[in-house]
Amino acid sequence: MDQADLDWLKRLVRKTRKRAGDHACLLISAENLEYVLHTDKPERIETTLRQAGVSDVAWVLCFRQPFSAYRSLYAQLSYSGRNYTVARAVLEFEATGHLIAAKGTFSTQNRSHLQRFHFNYPRLIEDLQQRLKGLVIGIDFNDFTKRSKAPGDLLIRALSAEGKALSDLSEHLPTHTNRSSSEKQIERNYVNRFFAFDPTKEKNVPNFIKEAIQARLKNRLTAEKTIEELFATKLAGWEQAITPAEEVLRLLRR
Repeated sequence: MDQADLDWLKRLVRKTRKRAGDHACLLISAENLEYVLHTDKPERIETTLRQAGVSDVAWVLCFRQPFSAYRSLYAQLSYSGRNYTVARAVLEFEATGHLIAAKGTFSTQNRSHLQRFHFNYPRLIEDLQQRLKGLVIGIDFNDFTKRSKAPGDLLIRALSAEGKALSDLSEHLPTHTNRSSSEKQIERNYVNRFFAFDPTKEKNVPNFIKEAIQARLKNRLTAEKTIEELFATKLAGWEQAITPAEEVLRLLRR
């Protein structure tokens, strides 16, 4: 999805048709598509698919309770991988939370690309429905994960000709065991990035880094309740963007 051109999409359609026939269903899952939903890329994807002979296009977006989504994103963006010198944003929990509550979106830039994350789900759904020709619906993160035996069961059951889910095909599938880092570890990640400090290469942690971690952790924990209440007010009604699971099955089986 990061590629500017969409020739890969035409090739993918041809391969799918060759393997599964003219009436097959092609499921494309791309978390980083969220970064470009505000651009013309969704329209270009839809146009490319139709040019390749795909007559029915549906867009399914997975939404999580906004404050939970923010906490998860804040943790995710703290990871530096193996390179602590690459330029990445150093976020502050309260300030970023206020920005999201005010705008409904959050953008950050690294050397590769601009990342835009959406938190005002009803506004996003309405915008895409006005711009795109295909079906646009939102599903609940919990329907997609915790309420399913395996992540993605809901979509696979909706698209399967036999109505089977992933969990019907195998007992050895991923479960919902992903665990987030502790708040202290997340703040440690941001501090290490700011000072380009690689804990895998340095035996002793300088006191100024320890103090910075404690200061950020204190501020983060103090701000949690305030930001959660702010999200509950500013981003209220996010469930309006959610299509119930049974309706998702009906719409995608049409």
